[in-house]
This record gives sequence, structure tokens and C-alpha cells, in this order.
Amino acid sequence: MAASHSCCISCCIHNACRCAHCFPESCTRGVVDGLLRHEHMALTVSVSTASGADKLIRLFDLGAPEEAPATLQGCEAAVRSMVWLQDDKILACVCNDKPGINIFDMRTMQLAHTIPTEAAPATSIDVTFDQQYMTTAEGKTVRVFDTSTLKLVKGFTLDHMAEAASFCPSKGKLVAGGEDMWIHLYDFATGKELEVNKGHHGPVHTLRFAPTYDSYASGSEDGTIRIWYLDGDADAAEESTNGKAA
Repeated sequence: MAASHSCCISCCIHNACRCAHCFPESCTRGVVDGLLRHEHMALTVSVSTASGADKLIRLFDLGAPEEAPATLQGCEAAVRSMVWLQDDKILACVCNDKPGINIFDMRTMQLAHTIPTEAAPATSIDVTFDQQYMTTAEGKTVRVFDTSTLKLVKGFTLDHMAEAASFCPSKGKLVAGGEDMWIHLYDFATGKELEVNKGHHGPVHTLRFAPTYDSYASGSEDGTIRIWYLDGDADAAEESTNGKAA
């Protein structure tokens, strides 16, 4: 399943109700939720936040979208990816070509500390829907952290460059994609590659598991968002759509 857009997809949020996406225009769109105006090119979006090339993170009040957003400062480069953690008490983000994962404390609205990256700067950061795990893509390294402690749970060294990655704890699966335009599915326990999904015609910039963990979305420079089902889940999804028990 695929949706298309005239510009590259740099960020997508895939859940049961909506798929929000971000692209090089001065706005952030949600397929269901509408549009929030952004003064600069928006490169990443998380629920109620947006950021881009001006190094600022903007915090929107979704109950009053016409109001000017509050801002977070402290990033040294354009913000590339960000997620809420610990029941929205902290915000984690990574910046273009800059090492480290920035951790903002929302109680003080300040940069609290930075988690070091390893071989390369992080290009994406993802959090599971239960808020228990954070996943980063750092060149050929993918790391998974416990969000309650921000301690490393497990790291993987891949055979390909990963620009994005996402973890599915209930199925024990990890997906990663990047410059090779393919989506690689791994067994989390062993690190074994289970399958490779092909279909994009440009680098993969973003990946996200659905909250049901039966599928995941990938966004690419080719302007499409593709939905991929795990083994056996596509038939179940089709039966559910037709009104049958999954």
C-alpha cells in the first residue's frame, strides 16, 4: 500500500487513525488533523511539535493552533528528528550532521544533557507506542534504549547504511532502511536479517511501526509512504476490513 506526494517524505507518523507527514514546505500536514503554519522549512514533526532548518523546536497548542508556538533553543544545527518520552516530560531530538542525542526537560524548557552517538551522527529517532523503547539510526549502527533510564538495551551493526529504524517489542522485530532504498527486517534477539522489502525508488528517510505492530510505514525521497505488513498480518488485515474476524 502506498501514498504519494510531490516532495520527499522526511517524517511520517503511522497509527491506526492517521498518517502525518512532513515535507519541504513551510507547513506541517496531517491527513486527518489539518495544517499548522511553520515559518521555515519543516523537516520533522512529532505530535504538537515541529522543527526545521532554523535550529528551533516549536511547541504548538493543538487546542489553539492559531496561537504562536513556544520554542526550545539549544540545538547546534537543523533538527532532523524528535520524539516525546517519559509521558511527555522530556523531548529527544537529533540534528543534521551533529553527533549526540539532545534531551530537553520540558519542566524547565531547557536542554538537560546529550547522549553521545557512536560511529556517526544519528539520522532518526523513534519511540515505541508503549513509550518503553527509543531506537536510533546512526550510520551502520542501530541502537535501542530504555526510555525510563535512557540506558542502552542493545546495539546492532548492519551491513548497510541505516537512515531510519523502528523497533517492534511485541513481535521481537526491528526494521531499518536508508540509501539502498530497501527495508530490512531483523530478528531483535539474534540480529538475523529475516527479509528485505523493495518498492521505493529513493532513499528511505523514515520508518514507523503501527501501534498494533502488524505493519509499519516507510517514507522515502521518492515522495511515497508505503505500508508493509508482517508475515500473515496482511491477510488478517484484509479480513478485518471486510468485516471478518482477524
